[in-house]
Amino acid sequence: MTTAVSVEEQLRAVPLFAAASEQELARIVAVVRAMSFARGRIICAQGVFGVGMHVITEGWVQVRATHAPDTRLGPGAYFGEMAVLDGGPRMATVTAVTDVRTLVLDGYDLSKILDEQPAVARKLLDHLCQRLRDQAANISQ
Repeated sequence: MTTAVSVEEQLRAVPLFAAASEQELARIVAVVRAMSFARGRIICAQGVFGVGMHVITEGWVQVRATHAPDTRLGPGAYFGEMAVLDGGPRMATVTAVTDVRTLVLDGYDLSKILDEQPAVARKLLDHLCQRLRDQAANISQ
């Protein structure tokens, strides 16, 4: 079982949450839930509506999206934030390459955290912009 201290340490290691104050991080720790996925399991499927943003704490996933190269993500990376932010369907299928553990923030809690913590909101916007730039570069090649 993951302890509150280890959850805090895992979140602190994620660039998205690195600038959060102790109080802000405690708020995030209070609402995340740990999930485990066996190797080969689809964690989320492209085109399906999602309810959570996942932060990878252990293991590796493969991200497959139409018109984009496959990507692998590991500890400290996150996925699922776009579907949670705009209520739209998932943009990619994410499959566990190894056994995977994630911390999940549901849409309601993520929205509250972004409202309360502008630094986290800014980092998330920066990440989304970079992802869009990467997609545009891949399309033009």
